[in-house]
Amino acid sequence: MRRTSLIAFATVGIMIVPAATVSAQGVDTPGDAFRSGPASAFASRPADALAYGGTWGSKAGAEFDREWTNYKALQRSRDATAIAQFLVEKAKDGRVWAMREAGAFYAGRFGLANHPDKALYWFHQAAINGDEQAAAVVGTAFARGIVVEQDEQLARFWLQRAIDGDDRKTRLDAAKVLASL
Repeated sequence: MRRTSLIAFATVGIMIVPAATVSAQGVDTPGDAFRSGPASAFASRPADALAYGGTWGSKAGAEFDREWTNYKALQRSRDATAIAQFLVEKAKDGRVWAMREAGAFYAGRFGLANHPDKALYWFHQAAINGDEQAAAVVGTAFARGIVVEQDEQLARFWLQRAIDGDDRKTRLDAAKVLASL
């Protein structure tokens, strides 16, 4: 299996940072590597709240809003362990937004982690649960052989799911990768 420590997921602007080091707390942190914070690709609160099972003003929407506020506070704290624990707990509870955010976190978002296998795992979980942005990331990984063996059939499957989604940028990015196959 081909593995790499530098992964570019161009479809959503994430780059797993190279040259990770281990901090005193045992958390992977990059040195002076490129860091990306694709806030525009992952900050779609209204869509996530609706997908969460509610509408704005509903009990489910209010719960999502509390979780999102807590998540944003953890981001400001830059406590990688707390962020990871929060996201994984919410993802295991079935929160698709948390699965996608966990993938982004482990892919190097905020420059606090660099775990390509975990990143792809969580993106895959989000894609399985209907997240089109995550489907584009998974499709790109299979198309380019990033973390996993290159597999054109799986790449086409996931990229088509991204293209079938509502997000225009995701559709365009996935279509570019699909056209390159």
